[in-house]
Amino acid sequence: PISVFDLTSGTPDLIAEIPVGYEPVTVRVRNNTEVWVVNHISDSVSIVDLTTMNVVKTLLVGDEPTDVVFAGAPSRAFVSVSQEDMVRVYDAAAPGASLADIPINNSDPRSLVVGLGGTKVYVAAMDSGNNTTVVDRDTVFADSLGMPPPNPPMAGGLPAPPKNGLLVRHNGTNWVDELSRSWDHRLPFTLTDDDITEIDVATLTVTNTYKNVGTTLFNLAVNPSTGRLYVSNQEAFNEIRFEPNLNGQFAQVQVTTIDLGGPTITPVHLNSHINYGVPNGTAGERALSLGLAVDLTVSSNGQDVYVAAFGSRKVGVLDANAALVRRIDVGDGPTGVILDEPRTALYVLNRFDNTVSQVALGPDTRVDYALGFDATPLNIRSGRARFYDTEESSAHGDLACASCHIWGGSDLLVWDLGDPTGSMTPVPPGHPASGSFHPMKGPMFTQALKQLPGTSPFHWRGDRADLLSFNPAFTTIMGRATMLGFSEFQEIEDFLFSVAYPPNPNRNLDDTLPSGGAPDPANGETLFNSGGLAGGGNCVDCHSQPTGTNQLIIPKGAVTEPVALKTPQLRNLYEKAAFDSTLTVVKTGFGYGNDAAKRTLFEQLAHVAFSFSNLEDRKDVVA
Repeated sequence: PISVFDLTSGTPDLIAEIPVGYEPVTVRVRNNTEVWVVNHISDSVSIVDLTTMNVVKTLLVGDEPTDVVFAGAPSRAFVSVSQEDMVRVYDAAAPGASLADIPINNSDPRSLVVGLGGTKVYVAAMDSGNNTTVVDRDTVFADSLGMPPPNPPMAGGLPAPPKNGLLVRHNGTNWVDELSRSWDHRLPFTLTDDDITEIDVATLTVTNTYKNVGTTLFNLAVNPSTGRLYVSNQEAFNEIRFEPNLNGQFAQVQVTTIDLGGPTITPVHLNSHINYGVPNGTAGERALSLGLAVDLTVSSNGQDVYVAAFGSRKVGVLDANAALVRRIDVGDGPTGVILDEPRTALYVLNRFDNTVSQVALGPDTRVDYALGFDATPLNIRSGRARFYDTEESSAHGDLACASCHIWGGSDLLVWDLGDPTGSMTPVPPGHPASGSFHPMKGPMFTQALKQLPGTSPFHWRGDRADLLSFNPAFTTIMGRATMLGFSEFQEIEDFLFSVAYPPNPNRNLDDTLPSGGAPDPANGETLFNSGGLAGGGNCVDCHSQPTGTNQLIIPKGAVTEPVALKTPQLRNLYEKAAFDSTLTVVKTGFGYGNDAAKRTLFEQLAHVAFSFSNLEDRKDVVA
């Protein structure tokens, strides 16, 4: 439900809880009697009448919507539809069929804001990326440039590492590796990096885009005095290879300002107090850090910006240039923030303790008000909070598991988290594969942490027998001095084992396959289950239903890869479908396979392990 509070007494008084759709993520006020609620999983918008406290209309808007804003005369409602990379426009006064569908040339449009003057709407793409891609291993080892030597140097006694791909980043002119060598001759494409998209309200067309804002964008706000945009975001440094070089500093929490006239785009690090030269950090440093900056709002005079730090139980107060002025302690998991200037108050939605904090600004004193009964089991609530917690999870108080596994899923990036100073790890017994895993594992796509039961062992290589085997990452990746205690990690596991994938948008609402057409998913299913496509065997023999994995580690020879790999689950492949091999300018630099070097699933299925009678059959299996 959504909760409605009466403020006439000066304190929030809960007067209604109104059932809406599944996973409501945004509430926007259209006028004094009407609010629109965006339901992420229900693929809908609920229109609520505040005089009757009822839903009076439901719009089915598309797959996984995230936000809505109102602009124009007559009033239009702009809805971001994340999985369709689309903004859909409706008549706000008489909503029916969409008036326009506006494609967004980046992945996962998440948040919207109306610009100063009301003539433009701005769209932030959550998975906007950071101009990184991977040079596939065969290309690296066939090229005269070759692989850069490992830094730090490889430990004595280790055998030669397997052939791996190489992460590179586009610097605005060239694709370069860590030695600043150009790989342009091997990478015939560039990335859009359209982090922010500008839509003209009158023509309903895209009129501008803005780049180099950040890697993962959360929310937008506009300065009502100057028109400056503020974007809460995170910048990832995945082009840096190896755990020792990334430990405790693989990402940075930012608010980026955009002055539209230039434009002038200025990322501002919210934790400039951090001394990365002290790897373990200090308790005092962690207590000051802001982690996972999500929602933000701006005062009417444009002088104060308030940003909710989801991972650190704080709201950061910034000046007009996004410089941090002070911090306000609030409840656990602050995810929404709104300013009530007549009462000199700030209201903060705290996701983890299910409260609203009312902060009296100036003295910055707060009172928390319960949102109502939370039926979530206590262990899952505790594990959720710990999964997102940055202060207790990392050396400097700014990083958490969720910094890469965004909302329990993936950041859609590739990381090389090998360690040249590490040691060989035996393949666990009971699998077709044998031998040992090399500590230089190579680039690997961030896997989602959803519907994990029945999918162990974990990781692309299957080198983690259970989830607890990832506990060392708190010290080797996040820089914490010690691993979590067993009971603390068990809370995270309880939470993650409760997280599910959303429905696949390519299936019908009743989970059946679309019928007819070309390509034909029904024929693809038949081929997958009984077509003998894998050397006479069937795809389903390894990619067992319902998870898509038989939980076995397959020898490298059988999968014709440099290393043994676990059969991966197949339930979120549609989220990776933005690396179009027919284009020279693409949305993302990562596709399919453990290193995401295959641009499309169609290309991945061209692997020598599979045999198709014709291209149409391969297209059907993709479908």
